[in-house]
Formats: sequence, C-alpha cells, structure tokens
Amino acid sequence: MAVHLLTGAVLLVWLYNESRGSLLVVALFHAGVDVAFTSDASSPVVVNTAGALITLCGIAVALMVGPRRLASIASLAAQKEPS
Repeated sequence: MAVHLLTGAVLLVWLYNESRGSLLVVALFHAGVDVAFTSDASSPVVVNTAGALITLCGIAVALMVGPRRLASIASLAAQKEPS
C-alpha cells in the first residue's frame, strides 16, 4: 500500500507541474481515484486494478521525466520567467 501512496504522490506532483500549477487538474484526478477506491459500486477487482495502474503509471512517470520535472513549484516558476 505504501508504494501506491508514493506513486500516487508522484503522479499528483507531475500533474500539478505539467498543468502549470492547476489545482483543478490535481483535484479531478484525486476525485477520480477516490471514487474508484471508495464507491459502493467498486469491487475489489476495480480497486486492485486502479491501484496497479496508479503504481505502474507513477513508476513510468518517475522514470521518464526524472527528478527535474518532479521538482517544487518554485523551480517551475523560475523556468517560466523570461530571460
């Protein structure tokens, strides 16, 4: 379960940074995950599949974009400033 939390956090940070700080994008993703995990209509298969997808996507994002793209918003703001 700890791996799901870590890779979910990687996805949330990546979404936040790639959307230039949009909390709406992050909130929609988080809401979708919450619905998949806590809905009465969700079965264990849905929960396990969603968890596995989040884990795999989080690992893929971490490997593809690396730590620079997962940095804090302060470094993202520094990238936006014109030279």
